[in-house]
Amino acid sequence: MKLTVEPASTDLFYKVLFQEPILDHVKIETLPTIMSRIAKVFGLRLNNIKINNEAPSDNFIHFASFSGPSAFDVSFGLEEVSARLVSPISEEQVLDLYGKLAQFFEGDPLTSQIMNIQQQLSTDGDVAAFFEELNPIVPNGFEESLDGRGVIYKLKEAEHELDVHITLAPSIILQNGVFMFMEYGFSPNPYNLQDALKIVKAHRENVFKVLNLEMKAEE
Repeated sequence: MKLTVEPASTDLFYKVLFQEPILDHVKIETLPTIMSRIAKVFGLRLNNIKINNEAPSDNFIHFASFSGPSAFDVSFGLEEVSARLVSPISEEQVLDLYGKLAQFFEGDPLTSQIMNIQQQLSTDGDVAAFFEELNPIVPNGFEESLDGRGVIYKLKEAEHELDVHITLAPSIILQNGVFMFMEYGFSPNPYNLQDALKIVKAHRENVFKVLNLEMKAEE
């Protein structure tokens, strides 16, 4: 059966690991220039940008920007960079914020890129029937106590050096809702951010098709 859903909440996470520490980018003498650039690109004050000498690998520079319901939180290290976007308001905002971040390490060889998409999806459909069709097996001993079921899939797309983990289950937050978590990992990584995002978007659309999920059209 097909289940039509729409996002009630979305949480995105992005992480890159560098092949070599980007020491040349963040030297003591160039730090004020980098902080000034971050402030200008993301519309921040210098007070919003924190330096943490105790975590140079993964959180040497930390900042967050806010726009309406959205929060973009970035940890910039010399060996890895990670960024979480909570409650994005549009695909354009996602591309804009992550695109701006990627400019700071453009051209640096990456060991891997990881992208997570976590959503609570609302629906008017029959969630219980949808999951019963998707996963009809009930383990022995669960017959009397089963109150819901979900699925976990691990996919490998050799063409793109891509590992995909998918978790789909009834929501414990939304009544008659669906929880969906998708993790995309490129390793070894041959792509820049823009190309990786195109691959993830196309793959995600196919996952929805295979699982008989349909995103409700915007009115």
